[in-house]
Amino acid sequence: MPQWEVTFINPKSITVKNGQQTQKIPADSVIMATGVKSDSFELINFLEKSNYKYYVIGDAYKPGKITDAIYQGFNVGINLDKNFINRFKIFNKFHFPQGK
Repeated sequence: MPQWEVTFINPKSITVKNGQQTQKIPADSVIMATGVKSDSFELINFLEKSNYKYYVIGDAYKPGKITDAIYQGFNVGINLDKNFINRFKIFNKFHFPQGK
């Protein structure tokens, strides 16, 4: 949504503003894609002070190719899945192959 500013993110929605117009949009996930140049300092600062778990990938980590960002996102997703599975003892009886 060009020209809109995200003013609030919560677990069920985001609030955006364009001038005087404000809109609440239902959302269960938020992916931020901003401009060409990464300016993630403020966002990372905020996340470090919060209780949110986060991963910095793609151009927010360092400028690179889209394939690098996809690879980094894939690896984060794989590790999230492993961490999720390891939190539940019921899954311990199953064998999940480890990547090389």
